[in-house]
Amino acid sequence: MRGQREQVPQWAVLVLFLPCLWWLTVPLLVGYQLACTARRLARRIFPVRPQGLVEDPRVLRVQRVRA
Repeated sequence: MRGQREQVPQWAVLVLFLPCLWWLTVPLLVGYQLACTARRLARRIFPVRPQGLVEDPRVLRVQRVRA
């Protein structure tokens, strides 16, 4: 049959192309782990809502406008 081509499934193309991206996979995984560790440490040092803190809505509004 002329003119008809069999299409390759997308997952097969991904499986064949994935080994070409090995150089990108390792830095992304390491960077993700570093970002999670940094976020966890920052949340421990600077909590989102510290206990015993009284919030003033006016001050919060002014801070948002300034930011």
